[in-house]
Amino acid sequence: MIVNVLPNADPPYAFVEGIESDRALSILIRAVMDWYAFGQYNYVIVDLTSFDDWSASVVEGLATATRTAADAGHWLAFFPVGTTWLRGTDADCLRCYPDRAQAQRAMQ
Repeated sequence: MIVNVLPNADPPYAFVEGIESDRALSILIRAVMDWYAFGQYNYVIVDLTSFDDWSASVVEGLATATRTAADAGHWLAFFPVGTTWLRGTDADCLRCYPDRAQAQRAMQ
């Protein structure tokens, strides 16, 4: 997992990529829950292109992280996430986009 910060973007944000396993995603979720991983960046976009374990517990973990981030005043988004992966879960709060460009536009 690699976290890149884009301090000159408007707004500045952190971009997380390289998540390929459930373990790496769990580490990310724990970091988001405490929000220590991204410091001053209130916006985080997570690239899940290489991730393929879309179990209900994984999606619920993402939803919990998103709600926790929102409650703390932070914005957390994921791409790409298909709607078929989200069925049967409490995922209404997730910010999911088909690609990074759309996630970036949504931050505005």
